[in-house]
Amino acid sequence: MISTATILVCVLAAAVAGLPGYYISFCFNRSNYAANDRSGDFGTPRGGFFATFGGTLIGMVAVSLASHLPSFPQEAAGPALIVAMFVGGIAGFIGMTRGQKSRKAS
Repeated sequence: MISTATILVCVLAAAVAGLPGYYISFCFNRSNYAANDRSGDFGTPRGGFFATFGGTLIGMVAVSLASHLPSFPQEAAGPALIVAMFVGGIAGFIGMTRGQKSRKAS
């Protein structure tokens, strides 16, 4: 049975991973650097992978550090890490596509 504490920690992990993940990816892919640099893998801008998955890294580090606190529910650490991985990556891809579209529109 999933406890309320696990659900709340997962929602918090989604917010910690998703919001900065979207913002970092959107700002990077909207920049002139991302529009002109094609020296990365498969013709992408150099550093685009780190910008896209930056939220995943931020979310996983935050959950990992928070899981060492005494008041953290230990049964929520695993699900929160998984939520941070997926939400951070999805938010990064959404930010990437929206950043590229807004760059083309302006």
